[in-house]
Amino acid sequence: AHLRRPLGGGRMILDTCALIWLASGSDQLSKAALAAIDAADLVYVSAITAFETHRVSSSACMISRPTTGG
Repeated sequence: AHLRRPLGGGRMILDTCALIWLASGSDQLSKAALAAIDAADLVYVSAITAFETHRVSSSACMISRPTTGG
């Protein structure tokens, strides 16, 4: 859902969440998605991503992991 289909010629575009998850090393991207990104000749990101990442603190992209108490 967050990974767009290749545009052709080994190009793809990532949405904001996919870019954040990729950059942070999150496990939210599937192995298939990571393989597709790795195999792409070009990976595009929308210009609006800069704006969206600025306000990401309230976004669904940010996942708080439960802490394990000891």
